[in-house]
Amino acid sequence: MNITNTDARKRIDIRSAFTAAVAAACLGMMTTMSHAADGLPVNEPAKKVVQFGDLNLSSATAVQQLYHRIVSAAQQVCGDHAGPRPLQEQVRARICVDQSINRAVTAVDHPVLTRLYASKSRRSLTPSAVLASRH
Repeated sequence: MNITNTDARKRIDIRSAFTAAVAAACLGMMTTMSHAADGLPVNEPAKKVVQFGDLNLSSATAVQQLYHRIVSAAQQVCGDHAGPRPLQEQVRARICVDQSINRAVTAVDHPVLTRLYASKSRRSLTPSAVLASRH
């Protein structure tokens, strides 16, 4: 069987057309998915303001109260509640709570609160907390 230049060109053109069609379909799907996700702030975590102006953070008891307020707010925001739930939902909620507490403690940036958080979460102290605890 002889393959002529015309046959080879047709095959190349068919491959090119097929490749272009697949690429266009993929691009269309990606555009549709990105528009569907526009309304959802995926990277923006839910937030809840924790008031602590009424607490004197020079008191260990007040620092513990603030920590409990932070934990409670994180649990509310992340939907971490008691009762039977699928394991995947439990894991997602636990990760959300841990990250939320970490962000809140970091934002408050109080050495005693940071040490309390480190002891409760069994995490090592952040460099700023270590430096602050030396003063």
